[in-house]
Amino acid sequence: MIRLIDGELPTTVDKAEQALLGAATRYFYQRSTQIVRPIKSRARAAGGRWTYSWRLEVVTKPHMVETLTRVAQFEQWSRAGKGYVVVNCP
Repeated sequence: MIRLIDGELPTTVDKAEQALLGAATRYFYQRSTQIVRPIKSRARAAGGRWTYSWRLEVVTKPHMVETLTRVAQFEQWSRAGKGYVVVNCP
């Protein structure tokens, strides 16, 4: 569970990173300043055949948000002031 609290961004990011590291979906890598993931691509080979190869693709924000929402539960104080409610990763 990760509570979204104003002013605590570094702690929130650390908790999200730990959730990613602890999840079964450990397929993110860092390449220089980018976060990447391996993608299996189909490509044409000699003689008109098809083959598969792996490449690294930069992780998009929507993909990261979806993955973080899957591996951690995010909570935010409700606007009505009645406690914390579950939200998607921001």
